[in-house]
Amino acid sequence: ILANHFQLVGNPVMGETATRELSIGNRGDADLQIGQITTSDTQFSIGQTISSLTPGEIGAIEIRFTPTAVGPSYAILTIASNDPDAPTVRLLINGVGLEPPNGPPVADAGTDRTGPDAVECAGSSTEITLDGSGSSDPDEDSLTYTWSGVFGSVTTTEVSLVVSLPEGSHLISLVVNDGQIDSQPDEVVVEIGDRTP
Repeated sequence: ILANHFQLVGNPVMGETATRELSIGNRGDADLQIGQITTSDTQFSIGQTISSLTPGEIGAIEIRFTPTAVGPSYAILTIASNDPDAPTVRLLINGVGLEPPNGPPVADAGTDRTGPDAVECAGSSTEITLDGSGSSDPDEDSLTYTWSGVFGSVTTTEVSLVVSLPEGSHLISLVVNDGQIDSQPDEVVVEIGDRTP
């Protein structure tokens, strides 16, 4: 067997797959029968392959790399054949897993509390609990929550926040951050009023 001695399979994002062809040639004067082809690391696998080569023929096998971690990975590719001089050929292959791109988080400030769902006034100010538990991040990163309204701007790592509001209608905004990217703001309207007959 005549084959390349080193192969960089590719640099895919973690969880995706890169492929590369490895050329194999028959430098003998008899048909070459290709046997089992294996890799020492399960991140590397074999796709399309060949079973035999006539004298002087060159074929190719497909090597696939699907990284499960970020960074370089190496493996030994073992090719068995009926070559009397080299029945087993071992080649070093490698690939680099890349960090997936960070997806933006999504803010959810909760349901409006207006009309029949308005909050009963409890005096000059009324405590309410703002709920951002519906917010999410596609990468499951931890979030910080920044609430803005008549009370100012408050950032917290908790999904809920207790604030005091005067009587009236209030527009409150929520922006979440995953440590890298701010979400688009989401708004909730809260009405505080005297609903006692």
